[in-house]
Amino acid sequence: MMHKLLITLLILLSAFSLSAKQSDSLFVINRPTGICLVYKTHSGETVFSVSQRFHVPPAMLAGANGVLLQSPVFNRVIYVPLGAYNLLKEKPATEGIGQPLYYKIGIGENLYKVSKYTGATQQALEGWNMMPDNYIPPGQVLVIGWVRCDTTDPTKQKTAMTMGYGAAPKTIKDKNGTTITTIIQPAPPPAPVLSAIEQLYVKQTDSGKKVNTEKGSAVFFDTRKSTVTNNYYAFHNTAPRGTIIKVSNAASNKTIYVKVIGPIPDAKQYYNCVIAISGGAREALGSREMKAWCELTYTK
Repeated sequence: MMHKLLITLLILLSAFSLSAKQSDSLFVINRPTGICLVYKTHSGETVFSVSQRFHVPPAMLAGANGVLLQSPVFNRVIYVPLGAYNLLKEKPATEGIGQPLYYKIGIGENLYKVSKYTGATQQALEGWNMMPDNYIPPGQVLVIGWVRCDTTDPTKQKTAMTMGYGAAPKTIKDKNGTTITTIIQPAPPPAPVLSAIEQLYVKQTDSGKKVNTEKGSAVFFDTRKSTVTNNYYAFHNTAPRGTIIKVSNAASNKTIYVKVIGPIPDAKQYYNCVIAISGGAREALGSREMKAWCELTYTK
């Protein structure tokens, strides 16, 4: 009886430990501006303390979340951009300098798509996740890399902001053992700026959360270059006039945004296509032909 009770207790403790680890995991989503991790901030955290924690430029972090550099961001969910400055494609050799990143597979996604999002090879993804093959069902969670970060408990940190350039940050501990970091404000890099049409796509799709996905042939009916960057128009049979469609060409790994101006005309040149695009889009999508196999995403 005692033996069975001990086994039951061990199983419960194991399940509790696994649940705790999952709740602390860093999950990644794919946004129009690129992949980013979803981070729940803690009391007292600021743009500068989070940027220091995840090694991301402060201005880039502020721009990704539509806040000012001086804004408090505690007790809310924010997006932390991932790039060459903090995205690791190999497990850190030293403990405490990085954490694994997880991605939940959506409907219609495969290992090839995930590798394009993250920059990791399909072989690396299979190895990290001990996959017998490249099949992944919707809902499966994959390790897609690691983020360079300070793994110190953020609830045990305080950040003091001082102005100036060139000096190194200083770290001290108060009488309670709480870490206090003085951050010297760097010259901020320019924040990423979305074009007007990209901003409209983000608004229509609720930052990519509410989208339809469609695959098929795109026909280019006008190969003249547009006089305005990203000023591409399209015919589509189901998306309403004014809808912004994100068009991706997997063969060239290029993406454009187009504005729907009406349904596809009933003409021979548009036979068996899902979209017709004008304004030099062929060159922008890296296609040499008058048709290209593309993936479309647009608001539901």
